[in-house]
Amino acid sequence: MPARRRVLLPAVLTLSAVGLTACVTVPTNQSAPVPLRTFDAATPTAPTAGPAAGADPADIVKGFYAAAANPAGNHAEARTYLASSVAESWRASTPTTIVERMTYTTEVGSDSEISITATGTAVGELAVNGAYHPMYEAYEATLELVREHGEWRVAALPDEVAIEQTELRNRYQPHELYFYDQSGRRLVADRRWVYTENRDVDEKLMSMLVGGPAAGISAAVVPAAPDPAVFVGRRSGEYLFEGFGALDEASVRAFAAQVVWTLSAANVQAPYHITIDGVPITTNGAGLTTDDFVDYNPRLANTRNARLFVLAGGQILGLDENSTEALPGQIGGMTTLASADVSSTGDLVAVDGQPGAQRLLMGTEAGPAEEIEAAETFTAPSFVFSGGPAWTVADGRRIMRLTRSSATGKIVVNEADGRGIPLINDPGSTAQIEEFRISPSGARVAMLIDNRLFIGVIGQLESGNLAVVDVYEAAHELGGHIDTLDWLPSNQVLLGTSLPAQPVWQVEMDGSAKFALSTNNIAAPVTEVAASSTSIFATGGDRLRSIPRNEATGNGLWVEVDQTRGLRAEPIVAN
Repeated sequence: MPARRRVLLPAVLTLSAVGLTACVTVPTNQSAPVPLRTFDAATPTAPTAGPAAGADPADIVKGFYAAAANPAGNHAEARTYLASSVAESWRASTPTTIVERMTYTTEVGSDSEISITATGTAVGELAVNGAYHPMYEAYEATLELVREHGEWRVAALPDEVAIEQTELRNRYQPHELYFYDQSGRRLVADRRWVYTENRDVDEKLMSMLVGGPAAGISAAVVPAAPDPAVFVGRRSGEYLFEGFGALDEASVRAFAAQVVWTLSAANVQAPYHITIDGVPITTNGAGLTTDDFVDYNPRLANTRNARLFVLAGGQILGLDENSTEALPGQIGGMTTLASADVSSTGDLVAVDGQPGAQRLLMGTEAGPAEEIEAAETFTAPSFVFSGGPAWTVADGRRIMRLTRSSATGKIVVNEADGRGIPLINDPGSTAQIEEFRISPSGARVAMLIDNRLFIGVIGQLESGNLAVVDVYEAAHELGGHIDTLDWLPSNQVLLGTSLPAQPVWQVEMDGSAKFALSTNNIAAPVTEVAASSTSIFATGGDRLRSIPRNEATGNGLWVEVDQTRGLRAEPIVAN
């Protein structure tokens, strides 16, 4: 038997002995569903439940909607609740509608026929590739039941799949795939939901990875694999991929990093053995781990310690062990600042002056500052994690990216198209972007418009210009009460609100869930929020308080930040 070639992936990749020279070509349209793979060992287990003997019509309908959460065998379990006349013909079309809570109304019927209408609020859709998309609209469906062999069964129903939100939470598990941003330097999370009774979830994730990014994030990232590529399956501990063609050294390493970080995020035990078109990819003969790809770590922001600064009395202050101190640079000496942000690499961007006449400045903690431009207003600026660009919005509409050139040190300003943002582009609308916060990866943006939360992605138009696209509203129920927002390093959105009972909230990146954080010793309105890898900070009741992140979802205690006692301070975390 011919010996199998083995490609080595040391910490610094060397593939000189392998004839992989052509670059991977990738498709540009990832919005349509694509076949996941030719070998599907991750098919969910066969259904084991079904309607109980003698069940009444209401129980049949409730059981049908619960069983619809199981996708096995084209929703075979749900079909056991259907009459024989429709059991095979029912089209379980996708996406699956997620309904917050269903209410059932029984219509007047007979001993042999009856109708039941299910109503509720549709809060999201789950695509065939596991991607969640929020929505907020009324749901209604009428199911007609008949007696068949003495048992009630559904004989007429819409060609759709709908499940309650509790079924999504109880029977599906969210995972993160990782795709590169447009620069090819950062891995961006793409959240997918996988049925919990799937065998070999790792294989399902690999199929999804090769299948490409979800429509909602595709504008900000590039696909992981060329169009003909497939994930064949995991055999004898090896993850087998085919159809990649000739890859250059950088492409092999980049794809392997995606596989490794995706499997690691799903808590699949390392090391990982990867084979591409029959060629094993290894590190000195061993399997791969995240240690081989630390430079691609997409979760670094959620593990790195970050410094805390505050804005108090119009001045940005650093915190030492017991007190605050002014920063030594030009911006640090100003006392009329309206907002500011600091990067982990020491860059600083600030807005000086009151609304009506403001200046946008950029400099460093210890050095001089440069005035970028003036406008009536600027939103509080925010940096991409670890030395990336800064973003702000001038006059509520003009979206700006500020980048310091690595070659010249000069600040380059690019504007992003915001025509895809709801509300501000409605005819006759006077709505403005009140806050604009860039995510740690730089791929997503959270915006506050009319005190409502909108999440979008930063993409590129065919012209090459930047644009905010694929924008959706999240946390609808909190709309009108949100006063401030920021990103957690783990890619959720943190909200400060005017709601007295629950002033601080957390929203998942895909908008699939929201939940209130601890209310112990925090008062509304919460007007500023920020977060590090270990703590959450909030300004509420004119006091800056913090809480450990691992206590925030329970009844943890918010405590005042000692160095800011007596000050009305707004938190700034240098992520």
